[in-house]
Amino acid sequence: MEKGEDGGGAEAAVFSPSEIEYVSYGGEHHLPLIMGLVDDELSEPYSIFTYRYFVYLWPNLSFLAFHKGKCVGTVVCKMGEHRNTFRGYIAMLVVIKPYRGRGIATELVTRSIQVMMESGCDEVTLRSRSNKQGSPCFVWSSGIYKGEEIVSLLPEWS
Repeated sequence: MEKGEDGGGAEAAVFSPSEIEYVSYGGEHHLPLIMGLVDDELSEPYSIFTYRYFVYLWPNLSFLAFHKGKCVGTVVCKMGEHRNTFRGYIAMLVVIKPYRGRGIATELVTRSIQVMMESGCDEVTLRSRSNKQGSPCFVWSSGIYKGEEIVSLLPEWS
């Protein structure tokens, strides 16, 4: 194992990108996996009702990443009308520390944004805490830029 570059001192996982399997939310059996990742990695506490709100209304916008059967990342999103525009919203994005910095979050977000674009979203927002290590780098490297209080989609995603 190599020393991770995630700032947390975690050991970086050794794997080939082709070993990561990405799947759409497939039902109730995926809910504990999403909840476990988010509860372990994000500081915001969510109730089961919050998770169900997103995955039941927009199951096609939630994706999970697996490595050799282990869930290593997830993205949970929604979309709808907001201030006279049809907007997508990235609510939760998590990749466990040993797997960060290897494109998994980018792939999860790209899959969600693709579905949002195909569904007619005009923009996609993401709220990221600037004190979260890695968040600003991910936001900028993904082609998303921060503006005012929201994060907006750059044209090159379309």
